[in-house]
Amino acid sequence: MADKRGGKFWDIYGARVTPEGEIIDLEGLQITFSSSSGPDRWTPVISWNGVSHLVIWTVPLEKNLWSLYGKRVGKDGEILDLADLHIQKDETSKASRQFSGTDRAPPRLGG
Repeated sequence: MADKRGGKFWDIYGARVTPEGEIIDLEGLQITFSSSSGPDRWTPVISWNGVSHLVIWTVPLEKNLWSLYGKRVGKDGEILDLADLHIQKDETSKASRQFSGTDRAPPRLGG
């Protein structure tokens, strides 16, 4: 989910859940850390490859332009990438994320 609990800008937070539906990370795991000047991070999606999660989100650039960024998160909740991974810059419209619906397939990027 994206929210402003860390301050002025939107950041991405997550929580691990057991197969029984019990929430492990009650306070949430902060995945992104906005600087004092932004930018906001919105619309997260997640995939799992059997080893780690990939969390992808959008970042607004300017009028109708968006970039996709991501980070890997280990099954223990450890953030595996210190810096945001720049995945895609959409030159024409909002970037989109698609998930194949299977646990082991990576998300497909594009329109």
